[in-house]
Amino acid sequence: MPARKSQKRAEADKRIQKALNELSMGQFQSVREAARANNVTHTTLLRRMDGGKSTAESRESQQILTIPEENALAECITRLAIVGHPPKHAFIRELAEEIRSSRQAHNNPLEIYPSCQPSIGESWVQRFIHRHPELETACSHTIEAARIKDVTKEDLDRWFDEFEKTIKEKNIRIEDIYNMDETGFAIGVVQRSYVVVNKQSKTRYQAQPGRQEWASVVECICADGSSIAPFIILKGEKVTSSWIPMAALDLHWHFGASQKG
Repeated sequence: MPARKSQKRAEADKRIQKALNELSMGQFQSVREAARANNVTHTTLLRRMDGGKSTAESRESQQILTIPEENALAECITRLAIVGHPPKHAFIRELAEEIRSSRQAHNNPLEIYPSCQPSIGESWVQRFIHRHPELETACSHTIEAARIKDVTKEDLDRWFDEFEKTIKEKNIRIEDIYNMDETGFAIGVVQRSYVVVNKQSKTRYQAQPGRQEWASVVECICADGSSIAPFIILKGEKVTSSWIPMAALDLHWHFGASQKG
């Protein structure tokens, strides 16, 4: 229950701040109009215009991190998710502890870790997320780091422009266009886990170093929607029948073996 109230207060504070910004830009002629458009109370908006504190500001002294420190941490989480390294709750607690320790060391260099300093509990991260509605806990999907680093919008636009040009020049039919891709199942890969991401970025990928052993699958799909049975490559000198489930044999899939898988 406290977490839900915390999230509702944070969302209300954001609506109030949005109304204040719109009033300062002259988008509304009256306070009542701005309050109605942003679903906030008229009296609360008037109080904030007169210098009143938000809920977060009034409770800042009770929080482990200050409001600017929490905002910086939220921005850091967003950037980490965008580059393929969304943090887990444990890592966020470590970041929060580092921020607090750095602040205290700056204020009192002779006493970096005061004995009376309370530890950051496991539930703190959840309360922090509720205070920042733009963040959420989500289940990550793994992806090789090279795919995030090397694939850009400019590269994709250039490839599709060249692809369309080639189709027109060669007069290639849709039923003659096939896409072949190699995917597979990593051995010893980090499993999907719960990480914290920004709701607006929609990023759920967690980068992998790309050096795992694979049981590869070669897929070939036609542009008209048809497909060819996949070819599964297992690591070994030769394929044995015990490796292949009966359900796969009924599907008429093809199997092979190589030293690298």
